[in-house]
Amino acid sequence: MLNKQMISPKQATAFVIAGGVGIIFFWITEASVTVGGRDAWMSYIIGYGLGIPIAFSLIALNKRFPGKTIFQYVPIILGRPLGYFYNLIYIFTFTYFTALILNLSINMISLFYEETPGLVLTGVSVLLIAYVCKHGIEVFGRVCELFIPLILFSIIFMAATLSPTWNCRD
Repeated sequence: MLNKQMISPKQATAFVIAGGVGIIFFWITEASVTVGGRDAWMSYIIGYGLGIPIAFSLIALNKRFPGKTIFQYVPIILGRPLGYFYNLIYIFTFTYFTALILNLSINMISLFYEETPGLVLTGVSVLLIAYVCKHGIEVFGRVCELFIPLILFSIIFMAATLSPTWNCRD
């Protein structure tokens, strides 16, 4: 039987930040710059602006249904048929985006490991993910919590050092 593991709110926040930063740099950047050009940065503000109320609503639902997962309380809220349909859509959507992000990550990693086949990189990544899932999310949460300040500092430092070269008059 699986151990019931808990992550702290700080670790959950670190997961959200890491996911957001990863998605911005791996996936959204290409699409938003192609469409938005120089105004692509506004799409991030809009996206996070929409995501924050969703996060707060999920926190409120978690407090309203303590000890239950989203898969357990959605059928209570929406009713059984619609709740199970929502859960199925959620699983398919999560699986799709996970595969997409894994593919984009492997494409990025393969730039550094040109001679290594993509299948090997994918296999190693999937094994690493399986290892983290088997041994618990708490360790991953602690690592994420440890490195997020460093990553955010690096991003802010790069933006600050590049800011003198920005042309804001256009």
